[in-house]
Amino acid sequence: PTHGGIYYANQWGPSGAYYLSIDPTSGVVSPSVSLAGTYSITYTIGCDSTTISMTIRSANGIDHTLTYSPTTVCLTDGGNLRPIIIPTTAHSLVPRIYLDPGNINSYADVGSATNLGAITNLTTNNAYTHWNGNVVNTTSLHPDFELRVNATDIEHIPGYSWKIKTNNKDNTIINDDGISSSFFPVDDFSVSIWVKEENWNNGQMTYIFDWASNSFATGHIEFAYFEKGKTGGSPAVQLCPDINKACPYLRIKDRIWFLGDFLPNDNQWYNFVITRSQKGPLSTNNSFPFIPSPADKPGIIKFYVDGELKHTEYGVTDDPLSNQGIISFGRNQTNRDVRNSLGAFIGEIGPIKIFDQVLSPSQVEYEFDSFAPRYLPDSFTSTPTGLSIDNTTGIIDVAASVTVTYSVTVSWEEAIAAT
Repeated sequence: PTHGGIYYANQWGPSGAYYLSIDPTSGVVSPSVSLAGTYSITYTIGCDSTTISMTIRSANGIDHTLTYSPTTVCLTDGGNLRPIIIPTTAHSLVPRIYLDPGNINSYADVGSATNLGAITNLTTNNAYTHWNGNVVNTTSLHPDFELRVNATDIEHIPGYSWKIKTNNKDNTIINDDGISSSFFPVDDFSVSIWVKEENWNNGQMTYIFDWASNSFATGHIEFAYFEKGKTGGSPAVQLCPDINKACPYLRIKDRIWFLGDFLPNDNQWYNFVITRSQKGPLSTNNSFPFIPSPADKPGIIKFYVDGELKHTEYGVTDDPLSNQGIISFGRNQTNRDVRNSLGAFIGEIGPIKIFDQVLSPSQVEYEFDSFAPRYLPDSFTSTPTGLSIDNTTGIIDVAASVTVTYSVTVSWEEAIAAT
């Protein structure tokens, strides 16, 4: 099939490759037992043949709960009610870290955001059986997290997000077991995060997460947007593909790999997924070296947006990572737990997951589909008539509604993602 890059061994099925379940005689395809991909199918009769293209998209069938809190309210109470949408199914790969501002089981301090506020990791047992191996539960690999808040600079929107409102260095989300933490995967990893930033292209860096186990040069993993127009090296070269646009990058220790030119819209929700495969095909090294450029390495980085593969980078370092340190979401670190306001993320953060495996394209689609109804719904409808509900956000205006019991339905469409 056609696809966005070469995949490492065992990523797809028992043979380690794409698989289309097709009867070679009749040509009947069984999508439910096939793997996601775009396939070329050739039908041959004698000396004549015809070739068509067929795309198999993951049919995730994720179940969700849609509720409001409270479920019974008086008109005189007034105010607005925001929908609470939580996925109730997940794929077999269990994340080490699973944080959700919209789930009371993860963040109990609903409507409040205070310094050192507890964020419970929804993963309490990280054991799983997966096509790429079996994992046993290890308590130290799934710590809880906490908010760091300067005054009232972070707002918790119930059932929805954490909103960082200023660039103060102390506004962040971090693991609460401090510098002794040892949860970050040392070889393969995937990080999934929902974000809505106010201004991606303001001429400054925008940090999405920064893992620091040591100094800037030897112990960092950063995922951020690089400032537009920036040059580096000797002789100086343009770093982002488009001089007028910020661009995404991933740092591993002292090297940076630029991940294409996708620039998000301001004030719009996106699901970003970054995957790092420690071992993969050797290819051209396109990183920006801060030291003399080493030989190409077999690692692979992939960058997905809303379930769609945007960029693949080969020749990435295969150095094992340090598993001990602190991860800061939305802020830059210069060392473990030493933050500054450089490139501060200002906007909203939704669910966060960290996996110790490289997610397959189908699993990335699953991550997007899990929370698309909450952040990117198509519409909300209610029956009977009389409920004052915003059909885009699902927010109910209590005082403007008519007294009765209503049924609310949210609709969304699973995006067709590139495989």
